[in-house]
Amino acid sequence: MPGGEDFKMSNGRSQIIDYRGGIMSEYLGGGEALVSGIINVDGLRDFRVRGQWQNLVKDMRVEEYKLIYDAMMAKGGIYPRNLCMEEPPLTEEGQLELVKHQVNKMVTMGIYTPPPGWEPYEVSEEVQERIKKANAIS
Repeated sequence: MPGGEDFKMSNGRSQIIDYRGGIMSEYLGGGEALVSGIINVDGLRDFRVRGQWQNLVKDMRVEEYKLIYDAMMAKGGIYPRNLCMEEPPLTEEGQLELVKHQVNKMVTMGIYTPPPGWEPYEVSEEVQERIKKANAIS
């Protein structure tokens, strides 16, 4: 993967961002961390009904997203479901392997067009087995 050994899936810099894009809480160190903050739900609701220019949700054509979502679900979805139903979350290494699986799947589905000379990623047996096991759960 690009970035070599220095590339990390999760490397800190956790943040909670408010509905106006302001940083409410953050942790700038490395590694896993917990950040917390009080979400002003009433402020968000007020902003949604009064905000004329910064409230882009009102301008979204969600009908288009439904078509994309339905098409993806008809193909079996993208992200494997039930991965943590009977087992703990994947390790950081497992997550990187899962990303490789997802990229391979999206190329196969025609969502991504790979560059010339690209070869599908090899995905660890452990993650492949985990996905098969998760898919077997109804």
